[in-house]
Amino acid sequence: MFVAFVANPRPKRERARDRRWVRSRVGKSLRRAFADTPHHVRKDLKVRGGLDRHTFDYGVENAKLRQLVQTLALEGQDRPHLKTEVDALAWAIDDVRATTPIPIVVVTIGSGSLFETAKRIYEGLNAQIVTEPEIEDWAAAAPGQLSQQR
Repeated sequence: MFVAFVANPRPKRERARDRRWVRSRVGKSLRRAFADTPHHVRKDLKVRGGLDRHTFDYGVENAKLRQLVQTLALEGQDRPHLKTEVDALAWAIDDVRATTPIPIVVVTIGSGSLFETAKRIYEGLNAQIVTEPEIEDWAAAAPGQLSQQR
């Protein structure tokens, strides 16, 4: 009787696969990887570049900053906005590189020509690209890389 006379509850809404989604996934993966030492991962890390201050989604530290992580979602319809994000991140990477050789990782979802362009630009700036299927393996390897950088 319940099924016949009571409306179905709202179906679970799927979260858009935007930058917030990627950032959340990366954060969960890093928290799992650094479960024993959560103080090594900092969120919303501000870094001084040669000309400006830039905020990166995550920073991995061990006495000093060892790696910067920025997320990027290249899925969706707003292509001009996404191109602007790609360019802004390229500027941030280049500006930070002017003051420090710290490793920078760009974790991204999406595919197509904009992804290929972003990949070429970021690799040209010596940033590591991590795609969606690689997120868990990359995060799991991060603590081991941190101990090697001492």
